[in-house]
Amino acid sequence: MTQTIHQNQVEMNVLWQLKNLKETLYTGKWEVKTSQQAVWFFYFRLGRLIWCEGGKNNEERWQQYLNIYSPQLVSNNQKEDKYQTLASLYQERKLSKDNLVQWVSSFAEEVILDLVQVTETQELYNKKIPDQIPSLLISLISIEPLLNSVYQVWQSWKEEGLANYPLSSYLKVQDQEQLLNENRMILNQELIALMDGTLTLRGMAAKTQVKLVQLSQILIPFIKSGAIALSSEPALKPSPQQQTYNHSGEKILTQIQSSKKVIACIDDSVGVCEQLKALLTAASYEAVMFQNPATALSQLLKNPPDLIFLDIMMPIISGYELCKQMRRAPRLKTVPIIILTGKDGWVDRAKAKMCGATDFLSKPVRKEKLFEAINQYLSYEV
Repeated sequence: MTQTIHQNQVEMNVLWQLKNLKETLYTGKWEVKTSQQAVWFFYFRLGRLIWCEGGKNNEERWQQYLNIYSPQLVSNNQKEDKYQTLASLYQERKLSKDNLVQWVSSFAEEVILDLVQVTETQELYNKKIPDQIPSLLISLISIEPLLNSVYQVWQSWKEEGLANYPLSSYLKVQDQEQLLNENRMILNQELIALMDGTLTLRGMAAKTQVKLVQLSQILIPFIKSGAIALSSEPALKPSPQQQTYNHSGEKILTQIQSSKKVIACIDDSVGVCEQLKALLTAASYEAVMFQNPATALSQLLKNPPDLIFLDIMMPIISGYELCKQMRRAPRLKTVPIIILTGKDGWVDRAKAKMCGATDFLSKPVRKEKLFEAINQYLSYEV
């Protein structure tokens, strides 16, 4: 039986229905149509996502992901079974399990974002077709993390007044000089080169391996200022300056690779490590994370970084003691060490200086302060 999702229920109904399919361990196809005949469909097995696709930009989206994960395969056949193509790539060992899961997850996240935004202006109709799923199951994805990410990104998009700009828009730099001169520690040349009108926000997140939530938060201010433009259609040709990447997001040809700075973070908090890694990776630094301070020292002695962020309150050994040990090691003696702590008193600052710390950064870490510190203690040429 077909159900109607009314406009005044907006995007929450879509996310709720997808979550309900997960919680009820649904097996089968869930199909959604708009009043303008756009179609999306999702396949589930016992509440886990097998595959989904649909919407206005589905073919462009598919081509983007082919270019990222399987650049050797070129397809212009709009009627091809995309899931079967994935299965063939995986079975022929042209696609690893990790890349397969990342492909399906990233693709699904963009499909859901597309559907959520459509609910703002169009009426949707949906129906369930139980037990209709692909015969070959190559991946089963937990959908809840995708729904949480979609919700956060869409809320940020709306709060910044960008609800009328599709999240499936293509990113294109309008003022490269401004971005390089004023924001070089946040957006450097490597990241800017990707915004040539051939990638959407989600496609860019997949290529750089930065979480969509963090990437959208980084780019929104530049979109609002007009330094980055959004287009509903992809650029016909990549710009001559476009860089080449492989499917894991690593640069193949670059003049910057040899001088890429390495920044280490030692913090027992998973959340802090993920936040810093996302911000640093987006700015094209090599980020090395350690949650176990006991093993961090030996690893850093083998491969000294260019800068270290160090938490104070950690189990086994405190940040103060670890800082002293690093300063006694000749290979780490001159590396800038920035203390991270929620305590910002003069006593704490004095302790940090006494143990050899270079500077002090308060938690929660703010993006602007983070890059101010990096800019002060690193000379990063782009």
